[in-house]
Amino acid sequence: FNRYHAFVYNWTHIFSPRVLNDFIFHENNFLNRIPSFVENRNEIRFPSVQDGGNFRIPQQTPQNRVQFRDNLSWATGSHALKFGGEVQRIDAGAVFDLFGSGTIETTEDFATRDRNGDGQVNDNDIIIADTIRSVAPVRPPTVADLDNNYFAFYAQDDWKVRPNFTLNLGLR
Repeated sequence: FNRYHAFVYNWTHIFSPRVLNDFIFHENNFLNRIPSFVENRNEIRFPSVQDGGNFRIPQQTPQNRVQFRDNLSWATGSHALKFGGEVQRIDAGAVFDLFGSGTIETTEDFATRDRNGDGQVNDNDIIIADTIRSVAPVRPPTVADLDNNYFAFYAQDDWKVRPNFTLNLGLR
């Protein structure tokens, strides 16, 4: 179940025929949520099919992002200069119950012989390859603070050295 909202504001201002400024504000809110569809049941994996609660859910990833970006373009003589930068703030977290329900893996789909000696050939005779279950002390594990700050600045010059030769120089 995903929810996504976004808002973008762009303002372009012409200072003169040779100077242009472009400002952008962007905000988005995102939530990806995968609930557990089968509560308190282990996943059983046969070679050809699986049943029960998936060992990777429930999961949840919220993310709120704010971005400010500004670019200034200036044409002067044989130079086309650009300067700018951006700032982003991402507030994010995660909930993931990996192996919260457990997984049982078998070696065959159906029992082929009486392995436990009870006189019957049934599901109790299917060989279990392995079982996996988390021993995490807190269920489900939560990472509340996956925040990130991002800053970037740049300067660029497209210098027309000759009519058939332009030199592009930049630093970010």
